[in-house]
Amino acid sequence: MSVIRAARHIEVQVFGDTHSNIVHLWERDCSIQRRHQKIVRKARRRGFRQGARKKLGEMAVARGPAR
Repeated sequence: MSVIRAARHIEVQVFGDTHSNIVHLWERDCSIQRRHQKIVRKARRRGFRQGARKKLGEMAVARGPAR
């Protein structure tokens, strides 16, 4: 069994229109939760590497279109 120490719950909000234009509004750190409800949402996770931030946004936009 593997253990991930200091894991974070990161979300990316994606918006699209009827013309298939899709954008993301960066990531949010939603790690502070109680009973599966988010208590604190922080925009733009601090300490997140720029390369990881860019890749996460690209992956979110690629997955964005409804299927």
